[in-house]
Amino acid sequence: MNNRDVAMALLHRCDIPRVNARGMDWAAFNAAGHRGSAGVVLTGLFDAEELEEWREGEVLARHGNETFYADNTRGRYAHPKLADYVKSKRNDKMIFVSDTLRGAFGRAWRSARKPPRRKLLIDFAERPIFSIGVSGGSVPRHGNHPETWHALLSGIKAWWLPKLASKASAALAASSFEGWDDPCGSIQKTIEGHQVPTGISLCVQNQGEVLYFGDNVEHATCSLSDFSLAVGAQGHTEAWPDLLRAANRGDLAAVKKALKHNFANPNAPSTREQLVSVFGRYGHAPLHRAALHGFPEVVEHLLAARAEPTQRDAEGLTPTFLAAFSGHVQVLRALAGHVSVPKEHDSEGATPLQWAATQGHLEVAGLLLEHQVDVSTTNDAGGGPMSAAATTGHVDMLKKLASHRGAIHEVDVRGMMPLHWAALHGHAEVVQTLLELRAEPHVPNLNEQKPVDLAQERSVLKLLQEGGPTRQSKRWKHSRSESEL
Repeated sequence: MNNRDVAMALLHRCDIPRVNARGMDWAAFNAAGHRGSAGVVLTGLFDAEELEEWREGEVLARHGNETFYADNTRGRYAHPKLADYVKSKRNDKMIFVSDTLRGAFGRAWRSARKPPRRKLLIDFAERPIFSIGVSGGSVPRHGNHPETWHALLSGIKAWWLPKLASKASAALAASSFEGWDDPCGSIQKTIEGHQVPTGISLCVQNQGEVLYFGDNVEHATCSLSDFSLAVGAQGHTEAWPDLLRAANRGDLAAVKKALKHNFANPNAPSTREQLVSVFGRYGHAPLHRAALHGFPEVVEHLLAARAEPTQRDAEGLTPTFLAAFSGHVQVLRALAGHVSVPKEHDSEGATPLQWAATQGHLEVAGLLLEHQVDVSTTNDAGGGPMSAAATTGHVDMLKKLASHRGAIHEVDVRGMMPLHWAALHGHAEVVQTLLELRAEPHVPNLNEQKPVDLAQERSVLKLLQEGGPTRQSKRWKHSRSESEL
């Protein structure tokens, strides 16, 4: 039985409550006792007409050329174009991204929080998440994150959940359940007549439904349709101050109102306190949230109110790093007028350019290079922008960095160079480009592993076994650093 047959057989099975939530706000959700539960499915929140725009063909026509982070949850990852990922039907990787709110992610995020869902979800927004899967794609057990909502805009997805939200119950249920490690395999076994263990719930989520579960609830998922797309968030912001929530929403009018109220109210925290006070698991101040989510007007207003542009969050990141990682060029331009961008380093010595390189944000990289961020700067472990681009498969980024004298033989403390990383993660086009740039294919790392020893993809193995530069490498001579000439 294929996954489509499985989906049809299980279409209406859900061992957790299904509740019509149309018209429900957050207060009503709490009053109904759903908060903190091991799972509830909310229906009636999306109309069929608005879901039509999230069908596979519509999404690929509009967003097919966008690149997304995809991984197998076991250490291998890539950044494919969405159309290539979906059309390949390779279910060994799932697209999962958080926070950036660009392209399809941003459009889905804004759509999911419109009426009639707005009063329910508007501030359930600490960490926005976005996922895309193909038939048979799975994510094994995990759950070390805050309460979560997950709106399925397209497709069908199966969830394995504990019947009770407590960790003790989850641990007991997990002790002998194969579905935690093989979610799709256990779905198939259920169809074949195997009983779901006591203490475990199975729920098949359909298009237009919103799944909620509480803090740290273990879960595993399996995509049952050829294409699935979902958006949601982890963590509520109800305890955050007005200014921080307004910045998180990108609501400039509310930001202005919060600052004006603080100024006028002698009993309120000072404007300075509100601008630098941090909340949430990431330790973000208002400027961090606006930079992360790409709200340039809010960023400019906060900077004018004397927000601290070099303030670090709980992970040691300034707003500049968050904007670079998320690809927000306008925000970065605003910040660059208030900080010395070349002097910005994270807690491990990396530059914003290295963070932009991991995501393939070419326009951001160009702006950072304009501001004299050094392409040769490496972090404390010896990795730099070239290795970051090679690791994540961004060939255009690699070429751009190389044209600014990025070192193709950048080496970290383990002896890993860009070619090692590209080989390890199966990025054939990056491997080819590095060979054209005259990267040395026979240098071992400190474990005596050459790039060919790390390669698993057949196309990469072939390139490395042939070895050496091609005739095309001549056109890249201008991009090599002086130490390599």
